[in-house]
Amino acid sequence: MRYGSEVYRLNEDLLQAAYKLTKDVKLSDGDAAKAYRARYESGPATAAPEVTICDTVSSDTWWHGSKLASAMQAWAKLITDGAAQPCTTQQEDNATLTALRRGADAQLLDFNRVAVLRSASNFDREAPGQTAAESLAARSGGYLPSVANAYRVGGALAHAIVADWETWSVGPPK
Repeated sequence: MRYGSEVYRLNEDLLQAAYKLTKDVKLSDGDAAKAYRARYESGPATAAPEVTICDTVSSDTWWHGSKLASAMQAWAKLITDGAAQPCTTQQEDNATLTALRRGADAQLLDFNRVAVLRSASNFDREAPGQTAAESLAARSGGYLPSVANAYRVGGALAHAIVADWETWSVGPPK
């Protein structure tokens, strides 16, 4: 049964405007995060933090490991007719977006003004030669840089909106 909260597509104009404003923000990294990323064989796992656009997979059930990640990626593709390109995972976005959608349906907010910023702090699957349980227990070194990066990127967008509210009040600039 589909409830209508499985997939959310947010305002593409807002997404593109936010990306344009934040894509060059200097991001934090750390030696521990660099060392942990080196366990993986290729990008994006091995790459330094960057601002990017992608889809995220949300689930009420917490999961970890390559077998479950593959299943979740297949599920995302299935329910989006192949459109989803997931690069992060989380548990809260769909619940939050469902609440916001209901607020918009009650005319309490404008859902076209909703943006989601995700900051990757760890991996959802194990590195080569590592078990899922080892990966789950590992310290990837990404948490503190990810918090700093969420602040930097979110702050850049918020400051730009406030500084040019006359333009943003009618919608994202093109």
